[in-house]
Amino acid sequence: MRSLKTPLTTAMVVAAAGYACQATAADIVSLSLEELLTTEIDKVQGASRIEQIITEAPASVTILTRKDIRRHGWRTLSELLRSAPGINTSYNTLYSTASIRGQTSALDLGSFLLLMIDGERLSSNVSDAALLGEDMPIDMDWLDRVEIVTGASSAVYGANAALAVVNLITRSEDSLANIEATATAGSDANHTWRLAGKKSFEGGHIAVSASHSASDGYLPNDDNSTSRWFARIAKGDFTFTALNLDREKAYPYQQPPVIVEGHLNTQYGSATLSWRKELTPALQANVSLQYGESEFTVGYGNPALVYRNYPTTGSWRSLDASLTQKIADHTLVYGFDYMNSPDTRRYGYEATPTLIRDEFDHDVSFTRHALFIQDIWKVRPDLGLHFALRHETDERFDDSLLVPRLGMVYQYAPNTTIKLTYGESFRAHPAFEVSSLSSTARALIPGKPPEQIKQLEVRLEHNLSPATRLETSLYHIQTAEQLRYVPSIKGKFRIDEGSSLSGLEAGLLWRSQDSSRLRASLTVQDGEYDSDGAKLYNSPEHMVKLDYSRPLDALDAFIGVEALYTGKRQTVIGSTVPSYALTNLTLSSAPRNDGHWDWQVGLYNLFDRQYYDPSPYSLKLGAIEQEGRSWRVQFKLRF
Repeated sequence: MRSLKTPLTTAMVVAAAGYACQATAADIVSLSLEELLTTEIDKVQGASRIEQIITEAPASVTILTRKDIRRHGWRTLSELLRSAPGINTSYNTLYSTASIRGQTSALDLGSFLLLMIDGERLSSNVSDAALLGEDMPIDMDWLDRVEIVTGASSAVYGANAALAVVNLITRSEDSLANIEATATAGSDANHTWRLAGKKSFEGGHIAVSASHSASDGYLPNDDNSTSRWFARIAKGDFTFTALNLDREKAYPYQQPPVIVEGHLNTQYGSATLSWRKELTPALQANVSLQYGESEFTVGYGNPALVYRNYPTTGSWRSLDASLTQKIADHTLVYGFDYMNSPDTRRYGYEATPTLIRDEFDHDVSFTRHALFIQDIWKVRPDLGLHFALRHETDERFDDSLLVPRLGMVYQYAPNTTIKLTYGESFRAHPAFEVSSLSSTARALIPGKPPEQIKQLEVRLEHNLSPATRLETSLYHIQTAEQLRYVPSIKGKFRIDEGSSLSGLEAGLLWRSQDSSRLRASLTVQDGEYDSDGAKLYNSPEHMVKLDYSRPLDALDAFIGVEALYTGKRQTVIGSTVPSYALTNLTLSSAPRNDGHWDWQVGLYNLFDRQYYDPSPYSLKLGAIEQEGRSWRVQFKLRF
């Protein structure tokens, strides 16, 4: 197709001038119409607290949009993250966790990963968890895009951002119908309903969503019931967001006659008021206040004999305030954040048919606060330097830390960007984790530093064309003060010297004029504990991922195919979970001009492969069988 150089085409080109390959003006004008139609401007907010083109962010960034979610039928955030380079998610029949570039913990509920909604921290005083499965407090249908930033980001965000930041961007007012109704049915008696709507008023809008889902699960005694609601009110510079989750999950692994029933209950609620104001063209203020309450309860036993309940409950209040200032070639971000959790407690009791006995209480309250500064210095048009530094004090480790992040982003050629980053990060032990340990293991943590992580990465991003991008990363991760499960010693845990891991990620992204899309990635990594050379827990050495979608004109629909390969992994008891390959297939209706309804059909684990995930230390099962072939049908109406 010949190049078009009319004024209209030039205007279209200028609108797309920020595309990732950073082409010169001459290159842009020479783009064909086909190239213009396949050019997308990918931007990220979660890498540095400000919006950046992803080639300028000092991190590895993956952007998945509402379109991707729709075409591949991802039911949970865990399924979405599993498709991203370098991330593997596991399900232990109670909750989902993520292994990020081979790093996780037998105790961890997700505190290596910071989860945000519209740039606001999704805090929890109980678990610090990134809630990724059925316990995620916001519906997947509410998401406009998901930003996945891998690398050390504690200098920017604190403890939870040890390995990655995931920023959930919710749908704007313009993309919402006045009323939306969604109904879903699937295998294992899975059913979901959702109602959402919006109302505009002078200078603002209100948007609300409520949903309920239930399932029998794929194992005996595997029932799940989840209710959620979400509300957002925006007016002028203020946004108020409130959300709530209540999930009841049966415990599928019993040991009769001692255990015949079990459950996990997760409750989470928060309210956030944020103020964002452009004080001058070069100065912006951001302030967020949050209050929340959460409860995480595990119960199990035989009600005819004795039933044990172990809830961890509490509330928190937090403040995050920052200024973004542009001075010459520098963009400065500086501020502070604070979180107080004064009434977090873990308690338990044993109930028999006639009495309640052995009640006890652990106070795991804490306060943390930090000062941070970040400088993004545009040294030359082709060279940016990034510096971030945080001083954080946290009662959970009774000390303070100074953590840096350094980055260089160099545009080697119009289509090629080289990134060099170094970051230090840390993970404070959450309340639920500490109180879940035996008294012997719990005594290891007070007075000890948190788990500490150093990451070095060299990354190359190259655009073969506006429609095709290649990405390659080499990284090395070093940990210290690592809490490690060792079944052969008293208390089962020790503070280990740490671990070392080196890895390679390679990826391809391709978009066509007819809206076809291909994402592929390969991860090769090798990690071991420094003390004895043992392989890291739940750390796959190889991962291959492929997502492909294209229109089916005959059906006025899209077909999406996802293929995933995960290599073998080590369990906490020393056994090995074998590698597996999965294929998922989704059909979804194409966008319609009237926009009043759409549908989706998904087949998961299409070839009914039997596969397993490593179990956490608490179950001591080694491996847990995962779901076989399943299906889902969804229908949505808009008014």
